[in-house]
Amino acid sequence: MTTPPRKPYFYATLLSIGIVVAIALYLFVSSLDQESEGEIACTTEAMICPDGTGVGRTGLACEFAPCPNQESFTGELIAQGDQYVLSVASPLTGMGEVTYALPLIIRDVAEAEALLGNIVTITGTFTTGNTLRVTTLTGAENQPNEAGVAQGTLAVGESALIGAVRITFGGVEGDSRCPIDVECIQAGALTVSVTLESDTDSLNTLMMSDQQPQPFDAYEVSIVKVSPEAVSTKVLGAANYRVTFQVAPLPGVDSAFEEYIRANIASLSPAKAVLGGTFYITSIRQTSDTSAIIQYEDGHIALTADVVFTKSDDGEIQVEQFIIRRGSGF
Repeated sequence: MTTPPRKPYFYATLLSIGIVVAIALYLFVSSLDQESEGEIACTTEAMICPDGTGVGRTGLACEFAPCPNQESFTGELIAQGDQYVLSVASPLTGMGEVTYALPLIIRDVAEAEALLGNIVTITGTFTTGNTLRVTTLTGAENQPNEAGVAQGTLAVGESALIGAVRITFGGVEGDSRCPIDVECIQAGALTVSVTLESDTDSLNTLMMSDQQPQPFDAYEVSIVKVSPEAVSTKVLGAANYRVTFQVAPLPGVDSAFEEYIRANIASLSPAKAVLGGTFYITSIRQTSDTSAIIQYEDGHIALTADVVFTKSDDGEIQVEQFIIRRGSGF
């Protein structure tokens, strides 16, 4: 008896095997395509970290890789909506920014609220990109416990972010301080050249250790300490000086006073506008409840004046003194 041919079964088996191999190959190629698509989906921009290095996007979610951890960070604790941020010195990347906002994840909200606006020191670990999960949060050492106020000590040639202002101590222009071993009629002052920088402004100026604070951007900068003391038997070289600068927010201006002074500057000023010009206010800084320093000009001359005023119970402003300062600046 003749055995029937088995070719149909053989071909069916081969076809089954081929289908299985095709499916396996399809799944394998699909997985490669998905991985390739995942890589393509991640954009190539870099996030600049606080230390100046950059990290890119990675992983299936294309999140930024964590920035390199550092031992600690010191800066001003700020609230931006529901987000806490640490304002620290910007890395020197040539981008022109002075401050760098470091997003924070904070567990103890009550502790953060108590230190809001102060200079603090934070330790923690980066999670994604530059977001820092805070481990410890404490007030920074040797800083005033006042919201928005910061101090820093510089030698000639040094530069540092103090509060929200980068201050560069350019040099000593003069030292007329009374030596501690001599009796003087006047106390004298140290005069220094400085550069002030914020995220929006820059100013090269001279500052004196006995002058009123220098308004700059939304802040006022002052010299609060000079060391060493002047001694009649010693001549100090530039490298010996250490100057402590303070940066504080500009005080608010009484709205009724501001409205009055802007409306009446032409009649209040002892000096008159020149060449048919009209005076207008360029700056108002209130130094107490009843005094202020104003700057104004007419497009040809610029003047600075000390103003003393009173305010009645019904809000009426009366200027008692209006004295123009000699020279320019505060």
